[in-house]
Amino acid sequence: MAADNMNQLIDRFDDYYCRQSGTELSQRPPADQPQEEEWAYLHLAVDAIRDAAIYEQVLAVKNEFNSHSTAPAVVRTMGKRSSMLTKFMQVAACVLLLAGATAAYKYASVTSSSVYGKYYNGYELTAKRGIASRDALDNAFSGKNWSLVIELADRGSKSNKSAFLEGIAYLELKNYSGAEGAFNTVLENNKRSADGFFEDEAQYYLGMAYLAGNRPQKAIAVFHQIAANPDNSFYKKAKQMSTDLYFLSLKK
Repeated sequence: MAADNMNQLIDRFDDYYCRQSGTELSQRPPADQPQEEEWAYLHLAVDAIRDAAIYEQVLAVKNEFNSHSTAPAVVRTMGKRSSMLTKFMQVAACVLLLAGATAAYKYASVTSSSVYGKYYNGYELTAKRGIASRDALDNAFSGKNWSLVIELADRGSKSNKSAFLEGIAYLELKNYSGAEGAFNTVLENNKRSADGFFEDEAQYYLGMAYLAGNRPQKAIAVFHQIAANPDNSFYKKAKQMSTDLYFLSLKK
Protein backbone atom coordinates (compact mmCIF):
# COMPACT_ATOMS: atom_id res chain seq x y z
CA MET A 1 0.00 0.00 0.00
CA ALA A 2 1.37 3.46 -0.97
CA ALA A 3 2.44 5.77 1.79
CA ASP A 4 0.01 8.48 0.70
CA ASN A 5 -2.88 6.06 0.74
CA MET A 6 -1.85 4.79 4.21
CA ASN A 7 -1.69 8.31 5.56
CA GLN A 8 -5.12 9.00 4.16
CA LEU A 9 -6.41 5.84 5.81
CA ILE A 10 -4.97 6.87 9.19
CA ASP A 11 -6.51 10.31 8.89
CA ARG A 12 -9.91 8.81 8.11
CA PHE A 13 -9.46 6.37 11.05
CA ASP A 14 -8.67 9.24 13.45
CA ASP A 15 -11.70 11.17 12.21
CA TYR A 16 -13.93 8.13 12.54
CA TYR A 17 -12.51 7.25 16.02
CA CYS A 18 -13.20 10.72 17.33
CA ARG A 19 -16.76 10.64 16.01
CA GLN A 20 -17.27 7.27 17.75
CA SER A 21 -15.94 8.69 21.09
CA GLY A 22 -13.50 5.76 21.47
CA THR A 23 -16.24 3.18 22.10
CA GLU A 24 -17.30 0.09 20.23
CA LEU A 25 -15.33 0.76 17.10
CA SER A 26 -16.53 -1.31 14.21
CA GLN A 27 -14.21 -4.04 13.07
CA ARG A 28 -15.04 -3.00 9.54
CA PRO A 29 -14.19 0.28 7.85
CA PRO A 30 -16.90 2.73 6.78
CA ALA A 31 -18.65 1.90 3.54
CA ASP A 32 -16.58 4.39 1.65
CA GLN A 33 -13.23 2.85 2.97
CA PRO A 34 -12.05 -0.12 0.86
CA GLN A 35 -8.82 -1.02 2.79
CA GLU A 36 -10.48 -3.50 5.15
CA GLU A 37 -7.26 -5.30 6.30
CA GLU A 38 -5.36 -2.12 7.13
CA TRP A 39 -8.42 -0.80 8.93
CA ALA A 40 -8.42 -3.90 11.13
CA TYR A 41 -4.72 -3.40 12.02
CA LEU A 42 -5.44 0.15 13.09
CA HIS A 43 -8.27 -1.13 15.22
CA LEU A 44 -6.01 -3.71 16.91
CA ALA A 45 -3.43 -1.02 17.65
CA VAL A 46 -6.04 1.06 19.45
CA ASP A 47 -7.15 -1.97 21.51
CA ALA A 48 -3.55 -2.74 22.48
CA ILE A 49 -2.95 0.83 23.62
CA ARG A 50 -6.17 0.79 25.62
CA ASP A 51 -5.28 -2.55 27.28
CA ALA A 52 -1.79 -1.28 28.19
CA ALA A 53 -3.29 1.78 29.84
CA ILE A 54 -5.64 -0.40 31.90
CA TYR A 55 -2.73 -2.64 32.97
CA GLU A 56 -0.70 0.37 34.11
CA GLN A 57 -3.63 1.57 36.20
CA VAL A 58 -4.10 -1.85 37.83
CA LEU A 59 -0.35 -2.10 38.57
CA ALA A 60 -0.35 1.33 40.21
CA VAL A 61 -3.31 0.34 42.43
CA LYS A 62 -1.56 -2.94 43.37
CA ASN A 63 1.67 -1.16 44.34
CA GLU A 64 -0.21 1.30 46.46
CA PHE A 65 -2.07 -1.53 48.19
CA ASN A 66 1.18 -3.41 48.91
CA SER A 67 2.78 -0.33 50.39
CA HIS A 68 -0.06 -0.10 52.91
CA SER A 69 -0.36 -3.82 53.59
CA THR A 70 3.29 -4.14 54.77
CA ALA A 71 2.69 -1.81 57.69
CA PRO A 72 0.97 -4.45 59.89
CA ALA A 73 3.84 -6.87 59.18
CA VAL A 74 6.34 -4.24 60.31
CA VAL A 75 4.29 -3.61 63.43
CA ARG A 76 4.13 -7.34 64.13
CA THR A 77 7.89 -7.66 63.64
CA MET A 78 8.57 -4.72 65.93
CA GLY A 79 6.19 -6.16 68.48
CA LYS A 80 7.98 -9.52 68.38
CA ARG A 81 11.37 -7.87 68.76
CA SER A 82 10.07 -5.76 71.61
CA SER A 83 8.80 -8.89 73.35
CA MET A 84 12.18 -10.63 72.88
CA LEU A 85 13.99 -7.56 74.21
CA THR A 86 11.73 -7.50 77.27
CA LYS A 87 12.45 -11.16 77.99
CA PHE A 88 16.18 -10.58 77.49
CA MET A 89 16.11 -7.65 79.91
CA GLN A 90 14.26 -9.78 82.47
CA VAL A 91 16.85 -12.56 82.19
CA ALA A 92 19.69 -10.04 82.39
CA ALA A 93 18.13 -8.49 85.49
CA CYS A 94 17.89 -11.93 87.13
CA VAL A 95 21.51 -12.70 86.28
CA LEU A 96 22.66 -9.37 87.69
CA LEU A 97 20.58 -9.90 90.80
CA LEU A 98 22.04 -13.38 91.29
CA ALA A 99 25.58 -12.11 90.65
CA GLY A 100 25.04 -9.30 93.13
CA ALA A 101 23.71 -11.68 95.76
CA THR A 102 26.66 -14.03 95.17
CA ALA A 103 29.14 -11.18 95.46
CA ALA A 104 27.46 -9.92 98.65
CA TYR A 105 27.57 -13.39 100.17
CA LYS A 106 31.19 -13.84 99.12
CA TYR A 107 32.14 -10.51 100.63
CA ALA A 108 30.38 -11.32 103.89
CA SER A 109 31.74 -14.86 104.19
CA VAL A 110 35.39 -14.42 103.18
CA THR A 111 37.74 -13.87 106.11
CA SER A 112 41.41 -14.53 106.76
CA SER A 113 40.59 -17.67 108.72
CA SER A 114 38.15 -18.96 106.07
CA VAL A 115 40.74 -18.55 103.29
CA TYR A 116 43.35 -20.24 105.48
CA GLY A 117 41.02 -23.16 106.20
CA LYS A 118 40.15 -23.49 102.52
CA TYR A 119 43.69 -23.57 101.14
CA TYR A 120 45.94 -24.82 103.89
CA ASN A 121 47.37 -28.30 103.39
CA GLY A 122 49.88 -29.90 105.68
CA TYR A 123 53.39 -30.27 104.31
CA GLU A 124 54.68 -33.73 103.47
CA LEU A 125 58.44 -34.24 103.75
CA THR A 126 59.89 -36.09 100.75
CA ALA A 127 63.29 -36.86 99.26
CA LYS A 128 62.62 -34.39 96.41
CA ARG A 129 64.25 -31.56 98.34
CA GLY A 130 67.67 -33.19 98.46
CA ILE A 131 67.04 -35.17 101.62
CA ALA A 132 68.95 -38.40 100.95
CA SER A 133 68.63 -39.92 104.40
CA ARG A 134 66.31 -39.43 107.35
CA ASP A 135 67.43 -38.10 110.69
CA ALA A 136 65.78 -37.48 114.05
CA LEU A 137 64.20 -34.24 112.79
CA ASP A 138 62.70 -36.02 109.78
CA ASN A 139 61.30 -38.78 111.95
CA ALA A 140 59.80 -36.32 114.41
CA PHE A 141 58.21 -34.36 111.56
CA SER A 142 56.81 -37.48 109.85
CA GLY A 143 55.44 -38.60 113.20
CA LYS A 144 53.82 -35.15 113.69
CA ASN A 145 55.63 -34.69 116.98
CA TRP A 146 55.56 -30.91 116.59
CA SER A 147 57.08 -30.01 119.91
CA LEU A 148 60.04 -32.31 119.26
CA VAL A 149 60.47 -30.83 115.79
CA ILE A 150 60.82 -27.36 117.32
CA GLU A 151 63.22 -28.63 119.97
CA LEU A 152 65.46 -30.39 117.44
CA ALA A 153 65.38 -27.43 115.03
CA ASP A 154 66.55 -25.06 117.75
CA ARG A 155 69.68 -27.07 118.41
CA GLY A 156 72.79 -25.65 116.79
CA SER A 157 72.78 -23.45 113.70
CA LYS A 158 69.59 -23.57 111.66
CA SER A 159 69.62 -24.79 108.12
CA ASN A 160 66.84 -23.86 105.67
CA LYS A 161 65.41 -27.32 106.14
CA SER A 162 65.27 -27.21 109.94
CA ALA A 163 63.92 -23.62 109.95
CA PHE A 164 61.18 -24.51 107.47
CA LEU A 165 60.10 -27.68 109.30
CA GLU A 166 60.05 -25.70 112.53
CA GLY A 167 57.75 -23.15 110.85
CA ILE A 168 55.33 -25.90 109.83
CA ALA A 169 55.39 -27.27 113.38
CA TYR A 170 54.50 -23.82 114.71
CA LEU A 171 51.62 -23.58 112.23
CA GLU A 172 50.25 -26.95 113.36
CA LEU A 173 50.45 -25.77 116.96
CA LYS A 174 48.69 -22.52 116.00
CA ASN A 175 51.69 -20.45 117.03
CA TYR A 176 51.47 -18.17 114.02
CA SER A 177 54.02 -15.57 115.07
CA GLY A 178 56.56 -18.38 115.64
CA ALA A 179 55.78 -19.72 112.17
CA GLU A 180 56.28 -16.29 110.60
CA GLY A 181 59.70 -15.98 112.25
CA ALA A 182 60.83 -19.43 111.07
CA PHE A 183 59.74 -18.92 107.47
CA ASN A 184 61.32 -15.47 107.35
CA THR A 185 64.56 -17.08 108.52
CA VAL A 186 64.54 -19.30 105.41
CA LEU A 187 63.91 -16.31 103.14
CA GLU A 188 66.66 -14.26 104.77
CA ASN A 189 69.13 -17.14 104.48
CA ASN A 190 68.35 -17.40 100.77
CA LYS A 191 68.94 -13.70 100.26
CA ARG A 192 72.44 -14.14 101.64
CA SER A 193 73.29 -17.45 99.97
CA ALA A 194 71.07 -17.30 96.88
CA ASP A 195 70.69 -21.08 96.82
CA GLY A 196 66.87 -20.98 96.94
CA PHE A 197 66.59 -24.03 99.15
CA PHE A 198 62.98 -24.25 100.49
CA GLU A 199 62.36 -20.75 99.08
CA ASP A 200 59.00 -21.46 97.44
CA GLU A 201 57.72 -23.48 100.38
CA ALA A 202 58.73 -20.85 102.93
CA GLN A 203 57.10 -18.06 100.92
CA TYR A 204 53.80 -19.89 100.47
CA TYR A 205 53.49 -21.02 104.08
CA LEU A 206 54.51 -17.56 105.29
CA GLY A 207 51.43 -16.26 103.50
CA MET A 208 49.41 -18.97 105.23
CA ALA A 209 50.84 -17.92 108.60
CA TYR A 210 49.78 -14.33 107.90
CA LEU A 211 46.26 -15.50 107.07
CA ALA A 212 46.01 -17.67 110.17
CA GLY A 213 47.31 -14.78 112.29
CA ASN A 214 44.66 -12.45 110.82
CA ARG A 215 47.10 -10.28 108.90
CA PRO A 216 45.35 -10.36 105.53
CA GLN A 217 47.15 -7.49 103.83
CA LYS A 218 50.55 -9.05 104.42
CA ALA A 219 49.23 -12.39 103.22
CA ILE A 220 47.76 -10.84 100.06
CA ALA A 221 51.10 -9.20 99.24
CA VAL A 222 52.91 -12.55 99.58
CA PHE A 223 50.42 -14.46 97.42
CA HIS A 224 50.47 -11.75 94.75
CA GLN A 225 54.23 -12.18 94.52
CA ILE A 226 53.79 -15.92 94.07
CA ALA A 227 51.03 -15.48 91.46
CA ALA A 228 53.31 -13.16 89.48
CA ASN A 229 56.01 -15.84 89.19
CA PRO A 230 55.04 -18.83 86.99
CA ASP A 231 58.25 -20.60 88.06
CA ASN A 232 57.15 -20.71 91.69
CA SER A 233 56.11 -24.20 92.82
CA PHE A 234 52.92 -22.73 94.35
CA TYR A 235 52.00 -20.52 91.38
CA LYS A 236 48.80 -22.42 90.52
CA LYS A 237 47.62 -22.47 94.12
CA ALA A 238 48.15 -18.73 94.43
CA LYS A 239 46.18 -18.15 91.21
CA GLN A 240 43.32 -20.27 92.55
CA MET A 241 43.14 -18.01 95.58
CA SER A 242 42.77 -14.81 93.53
CA THR A 243 38.99 -14.40 93.92
CA ASP A 244 39.04 -14.96 97.67
CA LEU A 245 42.01 -12.65 98.05
CA TYR A 246 40.21 -9.96 96.06
CA PHE A 247 37.20 -9.97 98.38
CA LEU A 248 39.54 -10.15 101.36
CA SER A 249 41.36 -7.06 100.07
CA LEU A 250 38.09 -5.09 100.14
CA LYS A 251 37.94 -5.48 103.91
CA LYS A 252 40.81 -3.14 104.68
